[in-house]
Amino acid sequence: MSYLLTASDFSAYSVETPTQAGTKGTGGAVSLVLSDGTTLNVFDAHDTALKCLHYMNVSKLYSYSPSEDITILNLESKLLILENTFMNQKLMNLFTATYTSGQVHWITRSLSTQMETKDAYQAVGYKLVNATMHNNYDWE
Repeated sequence: MSYLLTASDFSAYSVETPTQAGTKGTGGAVSLVLSDGTTLNVFDAHDTALKCLHYMNVSKLYSYSPSEDITILNLESKLLILENTFMNQKLMNLFTATYTSGQVHWITRSLSTQMETKDAYQAVGYKLVNATMHNNYDWE
């Protein structure tokens, strides 16, 4: 099984628990199911994702595109991995993501409005009918 990012890609960076994240997890690989049904193995381990977060914080990177299929956003204490679909590209162009109060919020580039993920997707044209989104499984 091949992974897009491995521990050797971030060997110079340590595993640090972000201040807002609580304790480190012991999870395995991080994968993302793309819109065409294929699975992209992004990180080989949870610790690699934390090293990537440390790398992005130290380098002051907001976004990182390790491939043409995904973009990783740095929310200071979390990583948000998005597929590069038209809707997600539009979302990233119009809004900046931030993680506060246990939720991802989207702030318009003019800094005039802050909204939750569901509202931000509606603002860029995503049609939601009777949808409640409390976790990643609600998007499926």
